[in-house]
Amino acid sequence: MSLLESDFRIELAAHYSAVHARLWAGPRQAPPPPAAVEEWEPILDLPLPLPPPEPEQIAAKWREIDMRLFGGRVSPKAVLAVTAAYSNITIEELTRPGRAARFQKARWVATHVMHVLCTNALGPISVCQIARHLNRDHSSAFNALSQITNKINRDPSFATAIADIIDLLKR
Repeated sequence: MSLLESDFRIELAAHYSAVHARLWAGPRQAPPPPAAVEEWEPILDLPLPLPPPEPEQIAAKWREIDMRLFGGRVSPKAVLAVTAAYSNITIEELTRPGRAARFQKARWVATHVMHVLCTNALGPISVCQIARHLNRDHSSAFNALSQITNKINRDPSFATAIADIIDLLKR
């Protein structure tokens, strides 16, 4: 053992004993008493939150925007807004990471509707562009498209939801 290592060990032992002495020296202090809870009366005059807008209202708003900006073509943002409202979730919940079934099914529906309705100047938008709007990678969007075709064939309520959303956006 070199002289440098022995000095380091002595210094480390002195530091450890000083920390130990600070932590355990003296009597232990009792925790402070809990703070007194004040009684309060509920405020009854608060305005009630507004109910979430209906999918029809959101679709109508986006139809006007799409008519002005995209010449009547359906934008991916319109699909996201209407799908989120139809599924009773927010757009942030629709596009954030996570695998909760409620959000995943809504994402599948949005992917399918975008694939069917959304076009750009060159034609239908690509799976990569759909995935970017949903904050996913292209393989997730491609998988959603394959999963949704099976789901439509098995579950008529799923097919009805997709048809309703497409109808809302096409009006």
